[in-house]
Amino acid sequence: MYEIRNFERLFVKLICIISFFAVHSLAFSADDWIQENYITGYLSSGNFPVRKFQPSSTPSSLVFKKLTELDEKIATEITSNFQKSSFNLSLLLIENGEIVLELYKPGLSSKNKFFSYSMSKSLTAETVGYALCNGFLTSLNERAGDISSSLKGNVFGLATVEQLLTMTSGARPPDQEGGSLSGEWNDVTRGISPITEILNRYGKEQTNAGNFVYNNSNTNALMLTIEGRTNFGDLFEKNIWIKSMPESEATWLIDKNKKIYAAAGFGATLRDWGRLATHALAMRNGSEGACIESYMRNATQLLVTDNQKKRYFGYGYQTWISPIQRSEIFLWQGAYGQKVIFDPRQNKIMILFRNKEEENILKDFFMSFNKWRGFN
Repeated sequence: MYEIRNFERLFVKLICIISFFAVHSLAFSADDWIQENYITGYLSSGNFPVRKFQPSSTPSSLVFKKLTELDEKIATEITSNFQKSSFNLSLLLIENGEIVLELYKPGLSSKNKFFSYSMSKSLTAETVGYALCNGFLTSLNERAGDISSSLKGNVFGLATVEQLLTMTSGARPPDQEGGSLSGEWNDVTRGISPITEILNRYGKEQTNAGNFVYNNSNTNALMLTIEGRTNFGDLFEKNIWIKSMPESEATWLIDKNKKIYAAAGFGATLRDWGRLATHALAMRNGSEGACIESYMRNATQLLVTDNQKKRYFGYGYQTWISPIQRSEIFLWQGAYGQKVIFDPRQNKIMILFRNKEEENILKDFFMSFNKWRGFN
């Protein structure tokens, strides 16, 4: 335990030294901000084609925790941090499935659907896990092109499922920092080009297979791989969405062929994001059986690092991982500051939605999260 705490303290010190969150902006363009309404409902309201996911008939209650002295101290500190920037939109702290703190920017509420951008990638990885555990995949070593005919003849089809999960397919680097190919966002969301066409357009050449390159198309190829055996959206809905016991409708962007835009595009209320995160920890802790537990533990450990861009975080299965492995911290991350930070050892979760990357503000939130975990 002493050794673990020393590693944790080193982790906190590193945060103070390194530009912790700015090292890898996941934005879809060179800008580090976007209109507030793009995060708070516009992209989930039907202005773009979406698949809708209905709430559970028996949603979980997400009750408020009886706060300890430490909880109250951290809640006060985080509330102060939240009020420092108008780009902070909502925040949720959860411990053992109970709410410690829930915040919204004035004018926003529990009714807003908060848009994930690349946090959708981690939901995609979970869906792949259920495809494996439900027998739709024989192993993660299957080649994607052997499963899905739409991937035959391109670099994504040559890759194994695990290579797609870890962004090591050998696909060429994307055109934009956030992982997008030129015109991808507009082509998909405006119904101009289906995802299959985009993958074929940019997936003709395989280079450096096995090396990490952050690319949306790897994630979209995972969706098409699953579609080769079963319906991706149905699998997600049955095994993840409904099992998280949500209270409100959610949406996921789709292309002109009604294929889910797996790399980005999921929108849900803040509390339902909390339910999804709580369910993810429960899966990792064995609530859904040994197969998905083993998969989730692999998904949330450090498997690859970015040797080109020298990002601080490593990567698991479509999930960002602390380089201090003993900390077990992992994250879902999206453009413009979207974060879900997990401490699986203490079952603590922080969820933050923003519409701008701001290094100092984000670092303050993470420092508070570490204080809440008991590591000063």
